Amino acid sequence: MTIPEQLKPMLVKMRRAGATWTGLRDWLSGKYGIDVHRSTIQRWYDREGYSEIDLIIDEAAANMADELAPELAEESPWESEDDVLNDANFWVDEKVKQDKKVATYKAEAAYYKKLYQSSIKDSSKKELIIEAIRDNTKALPEIRSR
Repeated sequence: MTIPEQLKPMLVKMRRAGATWTGLRDWLSGKYGIDVHRSTIQRWYDREGYSEIDLIIDEAAANMADELAPELAEESPWESEDDVLNDANFWVDEKVKQDKKVATYKAEAAYYKKLYQSSIKDSSKKELIIEAIRDNTKALPEIRSR
């Protein structure tokens, strides 16, 4: 079973708040009846690119939000699951995650472009050699069988 998209931001928040992989699995199973192995959640989390850098950005965004709107700092982000899409940290996470994916895809594109260009060079060299051999080699005389 896969993790529903609408629960993923909450899982990220809970993990960043210190929840264990087993705790996240138990929460999904108990609250939503979704049975997944804890390693499935961990693989999803790692594959999506969440890391310590994201955590630092989260803390910086939270500190900035506390300074800009101190009256909101006392409200707990855990009070309502409906606030996930209004959470600035969630959108910062998503932006960083997308930027990482773009950087990865750009690097892969550059790598495959180099492979393609070297393949073209190699094949054109081979074609030039074969053409030179054909043009400059005399054919052997025909031998008839008896």
